[in-house]
Amino acid sequence: MRESDYLKAEADVLARLAKLPIFDTLDEKGLLDIVTLCKIKRYDANETIIKQGVLDQWVYLLLSGGVAVVRDGVEINRLLRPGDVFGEMGVVEAAPRSATILAVKPSLCLSLDGSVMDRFAPEQRMIFEAVFFRVAAEHLSARLRKAGDELAVRFEATKALEGELAGLTAKLRALEAKHGSL
Repeated sequence: MRESDYLKAEADVLARLAKLPIFDTLDEKGLLDIVTLCKIKRYDANETIIKQGVLDQWVYLLLSGGVAVVRDGVEINRLLRPGDVFGEMGVVEAAPRSATILAVKPSLCLSLDGSVMDRFAPEQRMIFEAVFFRVAAEHLSARLRKAGDELAVRFEATKALEGELAGLTAKLRALEAKHGSL
């Protein structure tokens, strides 16, 4: 991983970030307040960004590339769009990371140490919290919707398997009745 210093108020950086949906409600000052607390981190393919079980407070915004979300060795999701956010659950819950995040190709992330919230002036903290919790709510809602959809598919598959099992059980009983107990 290669990491920049904390960002400065560079016009081109602000202009590119202002186009991302996560920052679309901020004025230039609000965006500047947040960006100056961020770093750019570059990851190579297959490099670990977040390790499951580790406690840290970094939140990441994918600028380019892509990452895999891996829980207990099983890939459960991929984030591939600029503006995708990850690491927010660790800040919301103040708990160890629930998954490992791996770069699946060279990736560029805007990163923010969530623990800096405590050092913000009240106005900055309100701006940061408004943006952060809006983004967290949007992403957690999308993940919950996806999990609900997957659960519905698995429920239907389970019902189908139960039907097959009932049919096989009936056939087995019929065979036992015809030929005696196996």
